[in-house]
Amino acid sequence: MTREQDLQRRLVDWLTDGPVIAPTQVVDEAIKRTVGRRQHHPLWGWLLAPLDRFRAGEDTRVVILVVVLALTMLAALAIAVPLAGGTRRAPEMDPSSALSVTGATEVISESELDGVFERLVRVDASDPRVRGEARQVMSIESAPGVGLLRSTGLMRLENDWGAWEGAIHGARYPDGSELEYGWLQGHGAYEGFSYFHSTRGHTAETGRTIEGAIWPGEPPPAPDPSSLP
Repeated sequence: MTREQDLQRRLVDWLTDGPVIAPTQVVDEAIKRTVGRRQHHPLWGWLLAPLDRFRAGEDTRVVILVVVLALTMLAALAIAVPLAGGTRRAPEMDPSSALSVTGATEVISESELDGVFERLVRVDASDPRVRGEARQVMSIESAPGVGLLRSTGLMRLENDWGAWEGAIHGARYPDGSELEYGWLQGHGAYEGFSYFHSTRGHTAETGRTIEGAIWPGEPPPAPDPSSLP
């Protein structure tokens, strides 16, 4: 029996007996075998293991470089993934200047009940801040016999960064042409701005032409009639 086999046999016998202390020879041999051995945390063991194999200066530098590059790539990936799936950054807004807006709207759905008209509209404007889907709820009043119609209500236009909301007014003429306009107040990323919404169209078409503007500040208040000259 070799010295190694004898040590293993004695160790098995000792464990079987339910030990509270170890034989001196077993303890001495265990200490001798473990002295000088480095212990690695499991999380970093796969990174540090190559350093135990390469002790030469050049090899060690190569391994360290590879590890640093790997960690850099992992960090870049960790940052890129949330950004790829997150919300896009809102367009910059100059708080001191106004901007004209053009484009078109397309009616998605509309309904009318007891003089209340509701419409869902897709807005495709030249400025991304006023693109999105808009919901309009308006009361309608017609003039019998002359083909005229007027409306007043509320509109809310939403997109990824905020919303525009406010009162709108409209008119329909005997030839079927329509006019709609109103000042909308900005919310979310558009806080502190207002949007003048104006469209023209025809009852025979689902689309409308946009002519509007984004202005810094709140929508202008209605003038006091008593202040007029």
